[in-house]
Formats: sequence, structure tokens, C-alpha cells
Amino acid sequence: MGFPAVYYCVILPPPLHSLLHLLECISRGCALPASLLFPSSDADADEHQLQLQLQLAAPPADTAATRAQADGIKSRLPVVRFAGSGCCDSRDEGECPRCAVCLTAVEEGAEVRQLGNCSHAFHLPCIDRWVDMGQFTCPLCRSLL
Repeated sequence: MGFPAVYYCVILPPPLHSLLHLLECISRGCALPASLLFPSSDADADEHQLQLQLQLAAPPADTAATRAQADGIKSRLPVVRFAGSGCCDSRDEGECPRCAVCLTAVEEGAEVRQLGNCSHAFHLPCIDRWVDMGQFTCPLCRSLL
């Protein structure tokens, strides 16, 4: 058999992938100011520029609804102090409870939010940021918040 005509999966080393992603972000960041500074005389380009300006000026319509839903969820999730059982010793590093959002160990006495459906706990700022991004499921088991 021969090689496939189309190869959908290209495995790149992580540093190369990060570099390509950075270059893409830089090119997108430069394209918008360039299109605003150097307008084209073409009517279609002017219409496209107007649409870009409107998108920058007005947030999407669902942003307010998402923010209200996120605030409602955060107000219903209790904030508790984590009471670990003397974990995070150097020999028990593998058994320490970790925040699935930031991947750091949850220290004893840290403020965490405990989810209602699944009882998973996460650092307060981590789960708040998760919910603010519009994610309304548990980062571990995907049960609804």
C-alpha cells in the first residue's frame, strides 16, 4: 500500500507549536491596527472595516446574559476552607489533592469552592475564572454547576 493522499494528523513538537501559535497571534494583532490605519479604497474593504469597528465597539449580545449566569452560579457555590488531612508531605506528593484548573496542590486552610453536584473542590480564584469564561460544568467530571 502507498501513503495516504491526505494526512490529517501532524504531530509537532510543543515548542514549535507554541512558536507557531505566537506568530499567529502576532499577525492577527498587527492585521487589525493595519486595516484601521491604512483603509482601502475598495467598497468591500470599507464595509469589512466598518464591521470590524462595530465588533470592537459592541460586545456580543450574550455577554451580559453569560455574565449574569456566571454571577448566579458563583453566588450559589459555597466558599469553604480546605481541611486537608496533613497532606502534601514530600513523600506523599502523588496523593495531594490538586486543583484541576491550575494544577497546583490545594493547601490546608485555602479558600475553595465546593461544587454542589459532584462535591469536587477548586481554588476560589481558579473556579471563578473558569465560570467567568462561560464554562458552567465541573472541570473534572463535566457535571453541571
